[in-house]
Amino acid sequence: MDFEKVFKSKFKEGGNLTVNGKSATKLQVANMDNEEFGDFKEDFIAFLLSVSDIYMEKTGYPIWNREDLLFEGKVFSGSTRAFFQKDRDTFANKKPKVGDFDVQVPEDIFDTFHEFVLNDLPNMEIGDFVIHGCSQSPGQDHCLVRANKFYPEVGAEYIQIDWEYVPFKNNVPTDFATFAHYSSWEDIENDVKGVFMKYLMRALVSTIDERENVTIVSAKTGKPLASANKSTLKHFMGFSVDKGIRTKFIPYLDENGNPLIVDGQEYWVEQPAKESKYTQDVGAMYQLIFNEPATEKDKKDLHSFVRTLNNLMKKFDTERITKVFFMFSKLLWGPGAQGISAFDPKEDEEVKTSAYNQFLKAFPELKQYESEIEEMKSTYYQNYKVTERK
Repeated sequence: MDFEKVFKSKFKEGGNLTVNGKSATKLQVANMDNEEFGDFKEDFIAFLLSVSDIYMEKTGYPIWNREDLLFEGKVFSGSTRAFFQKDRDTFANKKPKVGDFDVQVPEDIFDTFHEFVLNDLPNMEIGDFVIHGCSQSPGQDHCLVRANKFYPEVGAEYIQIDWEYVPFKNNVPTDFATFAHYSSWEDIENDVKGVFMKYLMRALVSTIDERENVTIVSAKTGKPLASANKSTLKHFMGFSVDKGIRTKFIPYLDENGNPLIVDGQEYWVEQPAKESKYTQDVGAMYQLIFNEPATEKDKKDLHSFVRTLNNLMKKFDTERITKVFFMFSKLLWGPGAQGISAFDPKEDEEVKTSAYNQFLKAFPELKQYESEIEEMKSTYYQNYKVTERK
């Protein structure tokens, strides 16, 4: 994988977008009074509804068939959902600024909406907003939107909008779409960004099925793949924020159709992601992780980083908790780790350390490994690439 390419494309998220010589600004919610905060939300929803109307003129159908979902905040992801569901004082107390606005779009209109975003929206004036420019990254499109004179000095010059393509069912985002793009208010109150629940999911799922005495081979030649066999321990399950949980490997079969074993080593091949079957039911995902049926409370807890850590405390032994901790730490600062801020490594360290410290708060005994983590962090930030803000 070209981690540098992925690294740069991911930097378009979280207020890191630069388009046509301008970089995203952060909306300073703490500098808005209650009336201005309420007016902005109304104007922004009106802007989205107008975008939907313009799109319908072009295609014959709207982006969202149910406008009430916008007013209820149910097509917004991450902390954007809380922005539209909380009052100004409650929100600003924990989130004094907003880096981007995450808006969910039905994935089945991707082809037409993607073209609409890149070709029709740039430079368009819609209500109280002007679209400066748009770009794309894997799984999302992005726009910089300039608010007009009604919002001076609150960082509304170049608002970043991320259009997220997610599955809808019966005109609403599916339960998995909501889960995969959710930020628990409890996590926000503890300064944990929603993305870190997804990191924790990746770490948890990787420890469900670990095997040794396994060799990963080429599906075509049956020869061992050096890149896939650097570690003796293989993680057989993986989590994708777009698709859910899958089994990553299938047996390599000999000429008789039997699983091949050579010198005590089972031969396996990686199953292409597009051919894999994914588990998206939140209750089923919980059962895979914790090996017990999920209650409604368990499913709700899985939406939260803080509450999931509490469940680990009750249900996992020390060995598995330690494995999850190291896997989580590598996702934060290991080779190929995704940067959170394109412009400021200090911001990256601050938001990641906040989630990391929540892990240590739940499991103080893990502080014995801090020197190892600090060494990993040091290497990560020595190689951190910073984009110039424009």
